[in-house]
Amino acid sequence: MTYKLTLTGSSVILRKEILAKTEIRVLLDKVEAISVECSILGLILGYGTFIYGNGTAATRFKNIAKPNTFRKKLFEQIESRGQFSYR
Repeated sequence: MTYKLTLTGSSVILRKEILAKTEIRVLLDKVEAISVECSILGLILGYGTFIYGNGTAATRFKNIAKPNTFRKKLFEQIESRGQFSYR
């Protein structure tokens, strides 16, 4: 199973591939919560779980490489759009 996160100017694209491909596109203005969970081993090896919420549900993507880097870039993208400030 592989996951791929892509950040565009207006959305986050989350792709999951097992035998079939699942793709979720979330508009940046719909993201209300972003979180990252890492185990001790995940911190050492640089992977974790990326979680985003849109007010009604939370979606978890496990075993994402460098999830904190992705979260930081996502916050920067949202902030540049003037939606909210996380600092």
